[in-house]
Amino acid sequence: MRRNKSATLLVLQPNQTEITECVARHHDIAQTPWLLNLLIACCLCLIATSCKMDSVLNSTAKLEVYKLSNTIIADSLRTEFALPSGSETIYGFYVKQPDTNRIAPHPVIIFHHGAADDLQYYWPRVELLFQAGFDVCIYDYRGFGKSTGSSSEQGLKTDAQTVLNFVRGLATTDTSFIVHYGFSIGIVNALYSAAELHQAKSVIIESGFAEGRIDAIHGEFDNEETISNIHTPVLILHGHADTIFDYTRNAVELYDAAKNPKRLIGIPNANHETIPATMGTQQYLDLITVFVRGS
Repeated sequence: MRRNKSATLLVLQPNQTEITECVARHHDIAQTPWLLNLLIACCLCLIATSCKMDSVLNSTAKLEVYKLSNTIIADSLRTEFALPSGSETIYGFYVKQPDTNRIAPHPVIIFHHGAADDLQYYWPRVELLFQAGFDVCIYDYRGFGKSTGSSSEQGLKTDAQTVLNFVRGLATTDTSFIVHYGFSIGIVNALYSAAELHQAKSVIIESGFAEGRIDAIHGEFDNEETISNIHTPVLILHGHADTIFDYTRNAVELYDAAKNPKRLIGIPNANHETIPATMGTQQYLDLITVFVRGS
């Protein structure tokens, strides 16, 4: 049974009136002004430290140049692209395996990153997937990194379509073997792509959220509904110690809403960003490889 949405929506950037109304439901406390003010301050502090989705969705750190490590992925194996996406331009990188490493059929993973930063921050994830033997495409949403504009609900969808069209148009792409990997907020575009844009080979979602409202872009996302419309294998990874998106209220809800075949793996002691490290790099790579190639 679907849970009560009003109790679990991620309503971010609340104003003081909203918090006061919430606290004031406890009438005895509300009648003590100094205690009420203390509780309001505590609520604001908790919100500032735990509800990160909205405050970083519109990245303000614009880049002119991406600075990426070439220790694992040589410069010759990655190509920067700039794509018109609606009225904006989005930037990203396509990483291609050496011809000697390509095993047919050859999967391509489109990595939809989180909202903590631009693609530079998530480059280690690209390196991991490259080490697993996959071609990888990563891109910055509008408003992130070098990409122009600012994020919006429709903008995110347009960017997802733009990147998918780019990947499908590459001569080296097996269009029947495209995998979407969404991390955190990135599961919005990963699920949307697989549910609405094409028949993906499979979908991986890590540290995602079931549903929530992002006030800054006036968008409300029901990922439970979207995942229920996907007819392809789904792998859900989530840390039990995730303090951003609770395991039970998000990963379990997404799993329950997804169609078979599906798999949920909860990682003890892993928080929002540490699943590969907590699992161990090789175990993580083996898991992803078996799922992608075996799904």
